[in-house]
Amino acid sequence: MPRALEQAVQYHRQGRLFDAERFYRDALRESPHDFDTLHYFGVLKLQQGGAGDALPLLQKAIEVRPNALDVLSNLSVALLALNRPAEALANFDKILSVAPKDVSALYGRGTVLAQLGRGEEALVSIDRALAIQPNHGQALFNRGTILAGLGRYPGALAAYDQLIGLAPAHVEALNNRGNVLAQLERYAEAVASFDRVLAINPNHISALTNRGAALRQLHRYDEALASCDRALAIDPNHIDGLNNRGNVLLQLNRVTDAIACYERILSVKDDNAEAMVNSAFAFYALGQFAEALQYSDNAIAIDPNYANAFFIRGDALAKLDRQDEAARSYEQGLALDPDHRYAFGASIWAYLTACNWERIETLLPIIEERIAAAKGIIPPFALLMLPISPPKHLECARHFVRRQMPQVAPIGPLTRARADKIKVAYLSADFRRHPVGEGIVDVLEQHDRARFEVHGVSYGADDGSETRTRVATAVDHFHDVRERSDREVAALLHELAVDIVVDLAGHTASSRTAILAYRPAPIQVSYFGFPGTSGAEFIDYVIADQVVLPLDQQPFFSERIVHLPDSYLPSDSKRRAAIAPTRADIALPDDAFMFACFNNSYKLSRPMIEIWIRLLKVCPNSLLWLYYINESAQANLQQELISHGVDPSRVILAPFVEQPEDYLARLKLADLFLDTLPYNAHTTASDVLWAGVPVLTCLGPTFAGRVAGSLLHAVGLPELITNSLEEYETLAQKLASDPVLLGSLRERLAQNRLSHPLFDTPRLTRHVEAAYTTMIDTWQRGEPPKSFSVEAIVPKSQ
Repeated sequence: MPRALEQAVQYHRQGRLFDAERFYRDALRESPHDFDTLHYFGVLKLQQGGAGDALPLLQKAIEVRPNALDVLSNLSVALLALNRPAEALANFDKILSVAPKDVSALYGRGTVLAQLGRGEEALVSIDRALAIQPNHGQALFNRGTILAGLGRYPGALAAYDQLIGLAPAHVEALNNRGNVLAQLERYAEAVASFDRVLAINPNHISALTNRGAALRQLHRYDEALASCDRALAIDPNHIDGLNNRGNVLLQLNRVTDAIACYERILSVKDDNAEAMVNSAFAFYALGQFAEALQYSDNAIAIDPNYANAFFIRGDALAKLDRQDEAARSYEQGLALDPDHRYAFGASIWAYLTACNWERIETLLPIIEERIAAAKGIIPPFALLMLPISPPKHLECARHFVRRQMPQVAPIGPLTRARADKIKVAYLSADFRRHPVGEGIVDVLEQHDRARFEVHGVSYGADDGSETRTRVATAVDHFHDVRERSDREVAALLHELAVDIVVDLAGHTASSRTAILAYRPAPIQVSYFGFPGTSGAEFIDYVIADQVVLPLDQQPFFSERIVHLPDSYLPSDSKRRAAIAPTRADIALPDDAFMFACFNNSYKLSRPMIEIWIRLLKVCPNSLLWLYYINESAQANLQQELISHGVDPSRVILAPFVEQPEDYLARLKLADLFLDTLPYNAHTTASDVLWAGVPVLTCLGPTFAGRVAGSLLHAVGLPELITNSLEEYETLAQKLASDPVLLGSLRERLAQNRLSHPLFDTPRLTRHVEAAYTTMIDTWQRGEPPKSFSVEAIVPKSQ
């Protein structure tokens, strides 16, 4: 060995790299092609962090000895440091052509393939290394990482577990293991894995933020917030910590604070698409839909492949009444992520609202397949608008509850001493100018205060309306819980020792049925707001009647069915109408026969529209009077009319009116109300009958499609209930052509309105109270909930 090289190697071994470099240079000048000098000098430059200087030295060494494995291995290190993975891969392949069982080369090759996005090939190479050396820690770690990247989480978990068995204190494996468990929705185990990391390194910022995210999924929001705050105490600008903290704050309804977190991210990194999307969600939660749209558009501009951005963009567009655009946005998101949890269900709702019946018909078999496969989340309320069988409704609802609501322990023991009064709490977002608030307020006012203590628990907006004031006055105690988490509301109900919680929302917009998952009361009831099964095992009863929910439907309801003797649907016996306008006052022709339907656009279906079109054709002096529908729905309806040869001008849209009194007065101008299927008019049918207009309905196979029939029975006009669409169409035509028959029905309705049970709210309230009493008695006997019927009773006022 030349003296200069010998001296260089000696200094190199002593760690005197600067002195070694000087002698390597001398040696290289003496022998420019000496293999050892080129190799060792290249290694020294790698140790100094100079991969760019090392690369030509190592390349020249390989020219001298093409199959020198040590040099080839170091050459790979240099290429990777210079971010030249494709050349590094070729280098590993060259090593393996000489030494097929070189574990380091197999491991390195797999690592490079993973960097190149060739996960399956990477896995093959890593597995070959592990077959030779099963306890190769870094290979096991990378195997877990590759499998997680491929979405093969059980395999990733097994790899991390094997590594942790060898190295119990491997914090990165423990942290990644927690992330994999979270992907498997095993959140409690994920938290335990992150806790093991933090026991070793309390300041592991990734484990702290990931722990916060997992705790949020467990609805342990206070703990989640504390975990995120610990991370941010270490690094106030940590992107994931700020993002997860904002997400927790959203769950706690602290929307403004959440937005501050996302804005802080954007002040650090203004092209963070995730923060943009989360800001969009937050503004959406605040009802600021234009801002939500702007932030989602910004996110898409940053990352055109971000599926979640298209989802929230669709939500914002839908709220801005741009339904066709909303549907397209959901479709774009689905094209990017076919398994997106929410986009498919949201697209169904957009198409329904836009009256895009062609697309809905195309989707029906896909909807059935997705329900059967429990794939994604389809809102149960949207499903009620579709010709879907009762078993499928139950299946969909159960999946919705499993995916959307926590599996949590009860908030506390449910022992209750028999008190003088039964405590009932009504839970709703809609104690305002809304069909639920307007329908239930009279029941709240009519409750027997000698026997019942009534609580109103409101998590919805205060619109300052007369209805809001009436509700707050009607109950013994009114609780505005908008700022409280689900668990906090459950704790409140438990502290109040409420006996019966009545959920008035079910699976409707803004509902918080998850409060009941904490089992705050011994008896939990679904009533009024949602005409279907909740699919939740923590809801005991559904209040209905024998028309809307015959007992043969019990197999398709998770709750036990309770029958009231008349119609189950409450209404306000104190409602009043303004002085009725004339038809001329609102630009309706005096001499036309006015078919009317004031149902929302999402209830309009192609089979019903086709019937109505035929009615317009056979009744030449008739018009169809509809409630205002969005522009997308108008365009689709107009196209349907034109395709059947009907002038679109024969359909008149009633504009929105602000005051309920004006709305009720306007209804009187219709001649015949045409109901819809699969989802009937509910409170709208009640309003129409109260206004004195006959309602023609057809009984459907589900609760939602039988409500108008229930109302007609209770008002003494069962002859307006048909059992098939053919019968419905025939009777509609007959009524339109026989003014005497129609006039007699109007006269009977005018008489029956005051004498039949439909609008007798004191009577309904007594029946509801009888149901509550039976529920309490059953529970106190230690018996499980059971179906039963309430016997008709005469109200005390009579």
